[in-house]
Amino acid sequence: MAWCAEIPNFQAASALSLKSDIDELEKCLASKTDPEKRTEIETLIKARLGQGSFRQNVLEQYPSCPLTGLDIQPLLIASHIKPWRDCNDDNERLDQHNGLMLAPNIDALFDSGLITFESDGKIRISKRLSKENLLRLGISPDAALEIHTDSEKYFKWHRKEIFKP
Repeated sequence: MAWCAEIPNFQAASALSLKSDIDELEKCLASKTDPEKRTEIETLIKARLGQGSFRQNVLEQYPSCPLTGLDIQPLLIASHIKPWRDCNDDNERLDQHNGLMLAPNIDALFDSGLITFESDGKIRISKRLSKENLLRLGISPDAALEIHTDSEKYFKWHRKEIFKP
């Protein structure tokens, strides 16, 4: 996005970052006259607004990280099970069942495919993670979460496409 230096690196980490990103995009939009660039910025604004409602809906489902119990909302990340870039449409992108509220370290492990969850909710850990690092991260190999029936298709996709055994 070299065409607008003010555009931040987007992450759906918190409601505060969503507002900040939208404010920055609106400033950028106000300074642009090229219709194509304005359309692109308007599309990004709509996407960020959608992510805000996604975050709120996922937060209602998971008021804390299901693995760590962390419940400090500004620290929780609304993580897509099937990533935004891989979703077929906005229905998948904004589906609350395609999300989890995760502590930052758990989100990084999940997004990078080092952990996933079986259909019964039991954690599946990549062999790339040593027992020592699991201990350092505070992750129990017996950890599990409750998986909503409507979320299973996304977890199945995550196990097949993202997880690194």
